[in-house]
Amino acid sequence: MYEFRDILELFLKARDTFLDSNRDLIKLNLNERNYCHHLACEITSLLRQSNFKKYFCDVEYNRDHGQIKTIKTNDGNIRNINVDLIIHSRCNDEENDNMLALEMKKISNTDQDIENDRERLRYLTNMNREYRYKYGILFLIDCNNVKANIEIYQNGRKNNMII
Repeated sequence: MYEFRDILELFLKARDTFLDSNRDLIKLNLNERNYCHHLACEITSLLRQSNFKKYFCDVEYNRDHGQIKTIKTNDGNIRNINVDLIIHSRCNDEENDNMLALEMKKISNTDQDIENDRERLRYLTNMNREYRYKYGILFLIDCNNVKANIEIYQNGRKNNMII
């Protein structure tokens, strides 16, 4: 089993390296998928050097045991989803498979787009739902100032930890 502080430390190192190494790219205000790829590269590198070697970092992941991932929205509709970035064991450790789900948004997105990602992270980290990610992160990237704010989700709720 892993400790939250260990995962958070790994993630924050990856975030800082991502921001430092990709400053020029970020200032171009590209698509979030591009940034997720580069962040995933940093996370993967750190996973391979850590106690989390059995975990993988994947982007735009939309499967759960071969089935398309779906969530039930607040209005009761079922919607297919792609999670921007996840850290998981690829089903090699069923009990601890889904470690982290990350949704990335540029701060220039609409409030509704950002709120939709918050709703998704609350769902994905809810231990009474099917996916049960241990942690969720909303990664809000400011392309003009090359910085990122993060919100952490656990147990279906935002964790008000200041980072």
